[in-house]
Amino acid sequence: WKGVLELACSSSDTSWRNTDPHFSVLSRAMNAHHQRLRASAEETERAGDHMSDFTLPPKSVFQAIDNLLGETRY
Repeated sequence: WKGVLELACSSSDTSWRNTDPHFSVLSRAMNAHHQRLRASAEETERAGDHMSDFTLPPKSVFQAIDNLLGETRY
């Protein structure tokens, strides 16, 4: 089972999402599934700052992990 769960905050700059390929590149190199979970602007300390602290509800993190595990089973 191989998977990468990326946790990040939202950015007001939508192009940033498409220009930060680190986790997707890592996932492809490992032949692993990749899932991105982004905090909303309300969950981000400084909305629009992708370097800002953020919080995510544990339930959404656990759901993302369950989804990723479901995708990685052979």
